[in-house]
Amino acid sequence: MASLVATPALAERGTDGVVNILSWQAPSIMNPYLSGGEKDTDAASLVLEPLASYDENGELFP
Repeated sequence: MASLVATPALAERGTDGVVNILSWQAPSIMNPYLSGGEKDTDAASLVLEPLASYDENGELFP
């Protein structure tokens, strides 16, 4: 008896333009300062963390 197994459609890393983020529970608020749990902070950090960073001199830049 032969079993049919579907092979996944794989693309080269970074070429398909889709990022799937899975969490056991949906965030209830996207403001980490008003959130009551880590699920909200995790979701908001994906959007907020890339907005600013520090250079090699320790200066904040957008």
